[in-house]
Amino acid sequence: MRRILEFIMAGRPQAVGAILILTLLGAFIPFFWLLSGAIIALITLRMGFMQVLWVISWSAVLLSIVSLGLFGTSSRLGLVGTFAASAGFGLAQWLPVAVFAWPLRRWASWSFVMQAIGVAGMVAVLLVQVFNPDMTAVWQRFLDEALGGSMQRFGMDAAQARIAIDSIAPYFTGILATLIATGISFSLILGRYWQSVLYNPGGFAEEFTRWKASSAFSGLMLALSVAAIVLHQSLLMQMMLVGLVPFFFQSLGLAHALVKLYNMSTGWLVGLYVLLVFMTLQMAALLTAIGLVDGFMDIRRRLAKR
Repeated sequence: MRRILEFIMAGRPQAVGAILILTLLGAFIPFFWLLSGAIIALITLRMGFMQVLWVISWSAVLLSIVSLGLFGTSSRLGLVGTFAASAGFGLAQWLPVAVFAWPLRRWASWSFVMQAIGVAGMVAVLLVQVFNPDMTAVWQRFLDEALGGSMQRFGMDAAQARIAIDSIAPYFTGILATLIATGISFSLILGRYWQSVLYNPGGFAEEFTRWKASSAFSGLMLALSVAAIVLHQSLLMQMMLVGLVPFFFQSLGLAHALVKLYNMSTGWLVGLYVLLVFMTLQMAALLTAIGLVDGFMDIRRRLAKR
């Protein structure tokens, strides 16, 4: 892994090539999109925002050219529209990672960056609702076209598929924002880890296991969560989903910190991630709740004093 990272960081052409390959592979396995984002994070953290803008720009242009060669021109968008859509996809994927990696490079504060991701996600959900109050209908049409046929192939009849889509649509903006915020966070974490591997061995573990959200942000999210659950209001529920993303990652850092504090076997962490893979929703909810509690209690500090 180290040699691959050293090759990528040896020059702009290597970085652009790696990002392009991973992005194209992401069309088949979306996880590769997160890896391309991690390279963007690594370049930003090591070389700064202006350098990564050059890499992003050329990556977007080459992605459009290669996409046209591989997949052709969309009959609906035309040549220029297809080129712009491919470039826009790349920019939308990479720019947010660079934007949030820049303050991490400048201030090395995971607390600030993760809270900024949560706040940005909540603001985005709010703005979408303000400028298009009828997003539920938009998502109903989109999900019906994208998933309706697949649901029926998996054994649902038309009525069941309709019920499922109608139950998801009111919250889909928040779900999408949550997935994007999670992806950005993952790319930042992996990029920071790669930076530690190359230039600061052991530094990532030290900083990531120590950060926690502020009490003020924790209080805000607790109040929002209670209001969303009690009122069962769609907008509040969506803002809650994306706003709680930082606490999920905070709890992962807490888990690593506790394993280190008590000299526990890494098997505990392996078990945690295995459960997270096979019981994703349940474990994500549990870890997020633990992270929210940690925002108030600072569990690391309390246990370290014992």
